[in-house]
Amino acid sequence: MKKYQNVILTNFLLVAALTFAACSPPQSAKNSDGRGRYDTDTTRSMIRGIESLPEVAWTAQKQNTVYVGLKEVPADMKGIANAWALQFNREWDFGAHVWMLPASSGPSATPDVSKFFYNVTARHGNIER
Repeated sequence: MKKYQNVILTNFLLVAALTFAACSPPQSAKNSDGRGRYDTDTTRSMIRGIESLPEVAWTAQKQNTVYVGLKEVPADMKGIANAWALQFNREWDFGAHVWMLPASSGPSATPDVSKFFYNVTARHGNIER
């Protein structure tokens, strides 16, 4: 009987240790260099790439949300926005939101999203529907 109790206790401690190790603490809001979690070189590079497109009038970012002001709506807008949301989601390892707005909506710290062409959210590497 004592042998089985030791096996059960050992298994319980093993499962508890593995569970504790798997549950990492939440990521810091700051990177190791002191910048915000969403302010990375890769993020800035991705936004510069978005701004270089001829249809894009402006971009704005507020934490995990990227706003894109469009001069004209590209035919493949939804696919483009989905791809950007997935890229930001991978970069930040956090949910990412992309709003496609008319150029007249911004740019500002928080653009007017009452009139938008498309918005998308990516979490856990998937587009949310």
